[in-house]
Amino acid sequence: VVAAADYDSDGKQDLLLRHCDPAPGVSYVPVTLLRNTRTDRLAVTVFAEGDASNRNGIGTVMTATIKGHRLVREIQATAGAVQGEPTAYFGLGESSVIDKHEVRWPSGKTESFENVKPGKFLMREGKGMTELAAR
Repeated sequence: VVAAADYDSDGKQDLLLRHCDPAPGVSYVPVTLLRNTRTDRLAVTVFAEGDASNRNGIGTVMTATIKGHRLVREIQATAGAVQGEPTAYFGLGESSVIDKHEVRWPSGKTESFENVKPGKFLMREGKGMTELAAR
């Protein structure tokens, strides 16, 4: 089972692997952390906090347009058999900003932002985006 989360709060998505149970008489580590240590790529991480919608923003759909390419992320409570962070990650590739960031909340409210720079943000329904300090 794989869970994607920003384990070390550096703005990059890491992977946590939960291995299946070993056969009798066999042992190995039950969990492996794969830290994302790349420094040559930029990303935007968005946490959602609902008001009219649910508190964790589950069901919020975010669309980032980056140099004409659209990336769509939905905040979900689970990803298959695992519960991950209720967060949207957008890798910027060779770009330095998200040209247009559109948000559709489960309540039906929509918001739009332009020129979103790399970093970590808290999106509050109807109240905009606040940059979060890096750890």
